[in-house]
Amino acid sequence: MSAPAQPSPKSAAAAPPRAVAELVDRFRANRDRYLAADYNEANVRLEFIDPLLEALGWDVQNKAGAAEQYKPVKVEDSLRIAGKARAPDYSLRIGGARKILVEAKKPGVNLKGGAEAARQLRRYAWSAEALVGVLTNFEEFAVYDCRERPRATHPVAHARIRYFTCEDYGANWEWLAEHFSPDAIMRGNLDRLAADLGGAGGTGGSRGAESVGDAFLRQMEKFRADLAREIALRNPKLTERELNSATQRTLDRIIFLRVCEDRGVENFGRLRVAAARPDVYAAMMKLFRAADRRFNSGLFYFRQERGRGRPDELTPNLRVSNKALCDIVGELYWPSSPYDFSALSADILGQVYERFLGREIRLTAGHQARVTEKPEVKKQGGVYYTPEWVVKHIVARAVGDALRGRSHSQARKLRVLDPACGSGSFLLGAYQFLLDWHLAEYGANPAPHLRAGRILKDDRGGLRLSLAERRAILMANLWGVDKDEQAVEVTKLSLMLKCLEGESAGSIGNPRALGMRALPDLSRNIRAGNSIIAPDFYPGLVAPRDDREVKRINAFEWRDNFPQIIGEEGGFDAVIGNPPYVRQEVLGEEFKEYAKCRYAVHHNKADLFAYFIERGLSLLKPGGRFSYIVANRWLRADYGGPLREFLRERAAIEEIADFGELPVFRGAATFPCIVVFRKPPRGRKAPSQRFHFAAIKRLEFERLADEIRRERRLVDERAIRGGRWTMAAPEECGIFDKMAKAGIPLKKAASAPTMGIKTGLNEAFVIDDATRRRLIRGNRQSARLMRPVVRGDDVRGYAPLPGGKWLICIPRGFTGERRGKSGPRAFMESAHPAVMRHLALREKELKRRDDQGDHWWELRACSYYGELKKAKIVLPIISMERRMTFDRDGIYLTNSACFIASEDLVLLAILNSRLAQFWMKRHASVLGDPDNRGRINWLPQDVERIPIPPVRPNRKADAKLRGEIAALARQMLDARARIAATTDPSVRENLEAVFTRMDREMDEKVFALYNLTRREAKLVSG
Repeated sequence: MSAPAQPSPKSAAAAPPRAVAELVDRFRANRDRYLAADYNEANVRLEFIDPLLEALGWDVQNKAGAAEQYKPVKVEDSLRIAGKARAPDYSLRIGGARKILVEAKKPGVNLKGGAEAARQLRRYAWSAEALVGVLTNFEEFAVYDCRERPRATHPVAHARIRYFTCEDYGANWEWLAEHFSPDAIMRGNLDRLAADLGGAGGTGGSRGAESVGDAFLRQMEKFRADLAREIALRNPKLTERELNSATQRTLDRIIFLRVCEDRGVENFGRLRVAAARPDVYAAMMKLFRAADRRFNSGLFYFRQERGRGRPDELTPNLRVSNKALCDIVGELYWPSSPYDFSALSADILGQVYERFLGREIRLTAGHQARVTEKPEVKKQGGVYYTPEWVVKHIVARAVGDALRGRSHSQARKLRVLDPACGSGSFLLGAYQFLLDWHLAEYGANPAPHLRAGRILKDDRGGLRLSLAERRAILMANLWGVDKDEQAVEVTKLSLMLKCLEGESAGSIGNPRALGMRALPDLSRNIRAGNSIIAPDFYPGLVAPRDDREVKRINAFEWRDNFPQIIGEEGGFDAVIGNPPYVRQEVLGEEFKEYAKCRYAVHHNKADLFAYFIERGLSLLKPGGRFSYIVANRWLRADYGGPLREFLRERAAIEEIADFGELPVFRGAATFPCIVVFRKPPRGRKAPSQRFHFAAIKRLEFERLADEIRRERRLVDERAIRGGRWTMAAPEECGIFDKMAKAGIPLKKAASAPTMGIKTGLNEAFVIDDATRRRLIRGNRQSARLMRPVVRGDDVRGYAPLPGGKWLICIPRGFTGERRGKSGPRAFMESAHPAVMRHLALREKELKRRDDQGDHWWELRACSYYGELKKAKIVLPIISMERRMTFDRDGIYLTNSACFIASEDLVLLAILNSRLAQFWMKRHASVLGDPDNRGRINWLPQDVERIPIPPVRPNRKADAKLRGEIAALARQMLDARARIAATTDPSVRENLEAVFTRMDREMDEKVFALYNLTRREAKLVSG
C-alpha cells in the first residue's frame, strides 16, 4: 500500500544527493560482480547501505561521538529468531529509542517475491515496537509497516508501504527524506505517516493491528486462567494464596527461560524438549533446578542456603497435567508465537505485567479457579503503566542529580528506592541509567577498568559492562517495596532479565569456573510490604487472626528490613516512583484513624499518594533527591492543604511540571504532575521557596526536559503561602496582592455561587422541544413537571440564554398533586404515564444513583428551586473563554452551570473580564489545562473567593466608574441580544466587531477598578 506524502519541508532534499546517484551508477556498472556468490551482506552494507543511510542524515559511524546508549545508529542489534544468530543489521534510533529497523540482504536475494525475509523483518520490528522496517540489498528497497502482528501465512506484500529498485531512488528520495531522516522523525513525520496508514495517533498500530504488549498480555492472561484451573483441579488442598503463588511462579519461570533461549543464554528449544517428555512437569522441574544452580535468582530457589530465606517447598510437589503445560510451551514458539523474546524490551514486559497483576485468582466453594479483578484496582478504574519517557525524566532528575560529582567508587554507595515499585518500571529505568553512567565513566579511561574486569570489549571493539559489574550495580544501588507480593516477584524477574541483557551462554560460562552464579539474590533488596503502614497499625501490636486481613494490610517496618540504610547510612539518596492514585478508603476506615496520628499530611479526603510523599521524604538522607509523578489536584484542592504545608516547611521544592489534562496515561482520566524535591540538611528548615513551575503544553516524549525548560516560570514565595498554591510568577503575585487589597471575597460582596440541579442523569431528565410535546400530548397536566433549562455548554458571554431544552422536574417529596393510597410511584404512573414511560427507559441507570433508593424517577434533593426561578448571573462550570451572562427569566440550570443570585451588572462585568479569568487560571482548585488550551473550571468554591471591590458610596470617582461599567454592560447585553436575533450575516459581523470593541473597553475599566498599572494590564491581557 502506498503512503500519502507529507508536504515537503524546505530542508528536505527534493532530489538525492550526488553521492546517491554515484552509488546507483556504480552498482549499475558492476551489477554482475555484486550478484556473485562471494559478495555478501557485509560487503553491501559497507559499500552501499552505509553511504545510503548517511545520505539520509544518519551518523552511521558515530562521528559525533555520542555515548553508546545514544548512538543514532546501532549496528547488528542483538536479536535472535528461531535459535539462529540473526539480527536486524541497523537500528535507527532517536534519543536511544528504536524507530526504524533495517535488514540488509546481499544482492541477488529476491526481496520483491521472497516472503521469508519480509516475515523475519516484521517479526523483529513488531517485537521491538518499531513503527517501520526496511528490507534492502541496495538494488531493491522495501518499506514495511511493522505494527501488525506477523503471521506465517502473510504474503510478501502484506503491510508493505512502498517498494522500488535502485533505479527509482531519485523518484522516491523526497518521500524518504520527509519520513526517514533523523530531522523528519524529530518533527513527527514518521508518526504522522503511521497515523495516515491507520491507527490512533500513529501509535495504536495499523488497521486491525495489535501491539506486542496487548497481544502478550492477552496470551499471558489465557495462560494464567488455564494453568490456575488445572492446578486447582489437581491440587485440592491448595489455599487461594498458594494457588496464586504457584501459578505466578510457574509462568514466570517458563517466560524467563524462554527469553533466555531467544537471547542465547540458554540452549534454544529446551522448553520444547521438556514438553515432549512423558512427565512434562517433572522435566520442567529439572530445568528449573538447573536454572537455580546456574542463575542463583530467587525465582529458582528450592534448597535452603545460608543467609537466605525459606526456599520454595510448594511448587516442586504440584501435580500438573501434560496438556496444560504443552499448550503453553507450544504457543511460545514460532509459528504459533509471533514474538521474538529477545526483542521484547523490559519496558514492554513491565507494561504487560503491570496490567497482568491487576487481576488475581479466586477459589470458588467447589475449589474451582476464577480470575477476577482486584478490588483496589476496580476502585481506581484499572491499572495504568507509567510511560517510559516519564520514567526516564524522573530518574534523570533524581538519580542523575544525586550522581553529579561522584566518582564510580562513590556511586557504588548510592541508594535508590521506589517504595511502590509495582512491576519495577522505575527501578528498571534507574538500573539502565546507572549502567549507562558507569559505562560512560569507565569508557573515559578504559585501561584500568579493563584490567579490573569491570568492562569488556565486544566483537566490534566497543565496550560493555561485564556481568559481574552489572550484578554489583544491581545489588548495591537499587531497592524497592510493594504491597503486592506478586509485584515484588515480577520486579525481581524484570531486573534479572535486564542484568542478563547482552549476555550469552559463553559469557556466563560455568558457574563453578566463574566463581559465582550468574544472578544475585534480590530478596533483600526488593521486599513485600505496605510502605505507609507499620506494624503499630494493629491494636496492641497483635495481628488479626484473619490471614486475608493480614495480607490486605501487609504492614512493613522500614528499620527492620533495611537496617543498614535507615540506621547506619541515614536514609536513601534518591526516592522515585508513581504511588497509587486511590482514595485512602481502599485501606479501610481504620487507616484514616491510623493516618491521623502518624502523618502530618493527613486529610479525611486525601489520596494515598499524599502519604507516600511524606513517607518518601522521611526515608531520604539529608540532601537526598525525591521525584514522583502524582495527580495534580493536591496543588489546589482542599485535601491537599496539609500536604502543601508539609512540603513548604520540610522540603526544598525544585520543580513541578504539570501536565494539566494531557493524556499522559493512555485511557485514564488522571491528570498528573511531576514533582522534584530535595531534603534540607539535618537541623535546618526548608529554605525560602523559589522554584520552577512548568505547565506542559504538549507531550514531547523524547524532549520532556526541553519542554519543561521552555515552559517553566519562577514561582514566588508568596504563591505558595496560606491556602492553595497559585504557582504564580513574582509579577503575577503583585497583581493578586493588589486585587486582594482592592476587594473582598465575592461571597461577601454578593452571595455565594451555587451549583445547578444535579439530576444524576441528564440523558433522562433533560429533553428537547419535540420530546416535551410528545410527553404532554396525552396529558397537559404533565407540562407542570417541566421547566426550561440550560446546560453550561449553552451559556455565552452576555448572550440571552437559549431555549429548546426542558427539565423534567420531579423533586424528591413531590406534592404537586394528591397522591393515591397505593404510593407515590403508582400515582405518578397513573397521573403522568408518558413521563414515567420515558424515564423507565433509563430505569437501570437511574437506580444506580447512590442516593435515590427506589425513587429512581425523582431528582436529587435540591433546596434552592425557588432561587433558580429568580434573576441571576449564570456561569458555565467549564469554559475556554469568558462566558458569563445574565438570566432575567429565571431559567433552571443543570450541574454543568452555576449561578449567583444577583442582578449587579458590575459583578457580571468583573466575572466576564480578562482579570477574573487571569485570577482563576492561578486559583482554580481543579486546574484543568488553563496554561495549555485556556480551559478553566469555574467551581463555586473557587469563584466565591474572587476579590470584588465593595461599593463605596462616599467615593465619587468610584461611583462614576461603576456607573460607566454598568452602562457598558447593558450595552453589551443588548448587542448580544441583537446578534442572536439577526439573520443577516453582514449585520451580525458588524455587531460582533462593535461587541469586541466594547469588550476591550470593559477590560480597561475593570483594570482601573482594581488600580492596575499599564504594565500589569498588559500582563493580564497576554
